Amino acid sequence: MKKLNPSYYETTRAAQVALHCMNYQHASLFCHFSYETVKSSSLEELPGVGNKYHLVFKEDKTSSEDVMRIHTAKILFSHTETRMAPQVNCTYDDTAKANTTDDEHAFYERMRKQEKLVDGKYIPDGHGNIPAEMKPFWLLGQIASSYVMWQESSESTLYNMVTVLSFQQLRTEDDFLDFEYVVLLHDIVSQEITQWSMHIRWNPTHGVKVLNYAQDHRDIPFPGTATATMSPASLS
Repeated sequence: MKKLNPSYYETTRAAQVALHCMNYQHASLFCHFSYETVKSSSLEELPGVGNKYHLVFKEDKTSSEDVMRIHTAKILFSHTETRMAPQVNCTYDDTAKANTTDDEHAFYERMRKQEKLVDGKYIPDGHGNIPAEMKPFWLLGQIASSYVMWQESSESTLYNMVTVLSFQQLRTEDDFLDFEYVVLLHDIVSQEITQWSMHIRWNPTHGVKVLNYAQDHRDIPFPGTATATMSPASLS
């Protein structure tokens, strides 16, 4: 086991992958994970298997609680001919999991009562603004994008979501809300920005599920003066 400097790039990249996994599995529209600092980091080299990173990091306060917690994570980057997503195992107490909130249920009920399907684009807009009525759709896109970033990450990437180019609600016959999203993801290492489409399902009981995703090669412009828009303009 080799100790690593907690501030070095190997640690930062592994911690970001752990964060993507945690957010996809446990975040909610009103509570998500972010880390303040990595307290310790070590690398376990497994010949013929890959590199496993062992991290201890301090969680920043969530959207709903002014608290900080300590988490541990093991992230395995496999060295195989066939590319595999990083394997992530995080440990934390149950209080750290994002629980369903009254706000989530209220948002869900408003969405279920809508006669028209909701759609929107450009979150945040060209000036970095996110209208209050569009924030849940931004956070939904963030959680779903966390899955894509987790699955697509390697030891040579560091992904963040930049923008929701568009989202569109799909009609369903069950108690889930379905959406088609198009997002921009930024790999800080290569400075490459790629466009991805995702089919998302959500309800406050089961959380966010990404049914499928793919790199989207359509040319969808994002002008610097773009204004965030949603139809209908507000939820009843």
